[in-house]
Amino acid sequence: MKRSVLFGSLVAEGSRYQVGQAYAAQLRQNPLLRQINLLPEGEEVTGPALRAKMRLLEAAIPGLGEEIAGTSEALGIRPGRLAIFSDRCCQPGRCSQIAALPAITRDGHLYLARSYEYGFADELCLCVTRAAGSPAQAGFSLLLFGRMDGMNDRGLCVTMSTCSFLQPAEGEGLWFPVVLRALLERCATVAEASDLLAQLPLRTNDVFLLADRSGRARVAEMASVGGAHRLSFRDSERWLVATNHYQNEEMRPFDNHRGRHSVRRWKIARRALEEGAGRLDGPALKALLERPMPDGVACPYYQDGLGTLRSMLFNVTAGRLEVCFGAPTGAGWTPVSLQGACENRIFSVEVESRAPRDPASFWTFLPPGDEDEGDDWQSAY
Repeated sequence: MKRSVLFGSLVAEGSRYQVGQAYAAQLRQNPLLRQINLLPEGEEVTGPALRAKMRLLEAAIPGLGEEIAGTSEALGIRPGRLAIFSDRCCQPGRCSQIAALPAITRDGHLYLARSYEYGFADELCLCVTRAAGSPAQAGFSLLLFGRMDGMNDRGLCVTMSTCSFLQPAEGEGLWFPVVLRALLERCATVAEASDLLAQLPLRTNDVFLLADRSGRARVAEMASVGGAHRLSFRDSERWLVATNHYQNEEMRPFDNHRGRHSVRRWKIARRALEEGAGRLDGPALKALLERPMPDGVACPYYQDGLGTLRSMLFNVTAGRLEVCFGAPTGAGWTPVSLQGACENRIFSVEVESRAPRDPASFWTFLPPGDEDEGDDWQSAY
């Protein structure tokens, strides 16, 4: 089945208030973005709940309140109509994150490759943000003001994947798009980002991949379940991979919905990094993103929420970003500049969905920590 998916791209710059006004302009033009980010009047957040959320957001991202004011006033709505105050829209996507560190790349650069998988309808808005007094940054939005990934001009790059399937985050605190935006706003290095993660009140079951232009990378696994909150890091001098399950031993108690497809994508990426050590570069990592499973990490299962909607390649050392909109198989790559011109536009891309050959096997949940060592997995695709 073929469907068109709607993308947007914008540059928001100037004061925080002007950045918010730019978001409002994009909302007016993009009906899907409007549907996702404006709450029905009956669901508007008001009173003490609104004030508490605003304090939480402003503490994490100083100046965010001005952006929210710019958006709400430009649209002529009360701030509580904006979905940033209600995490009802944070449905779990499925992603692959891959870091090739300088020790194994051909040119000694650090690369971060990322694919994002979901269904047909998603926010899909690439934002280049240049707010006065803050680092310039580029990444895809979630709840308009949050980010799902990105890189700033100080050299920090952050991507994410979720482990929230059938296990929503619990308790009070910040959900992942706000946390990720806070890192891009306030940090320049992996060390700074790690320290900030340890300080922020987290309410998220997600995995971040952090990288900086010095050549360092780190995985941060986070869980907020049943009153327990845990943050666990994993480092490497060669490569790092994260998909949609926890890998760290101390996160085993939270690894309750470990999908076979997630473990397989993790192993596909690991194999490519280990076998390509010394020869890896931008084209090699793009090829890994472009090849469909089981040879790469691209996925065509849009109807089931596992269709590749975008792929991203960050040359973290050089501060360069390229994006492939839609399915990466046969599509082109678009460079994105943090400082130069970037087109404000809305456009559609056609993708084609299919089902796995063996859905029962493909969608199986594995026990915590299970590495799925069986030899019959390729027939599932």
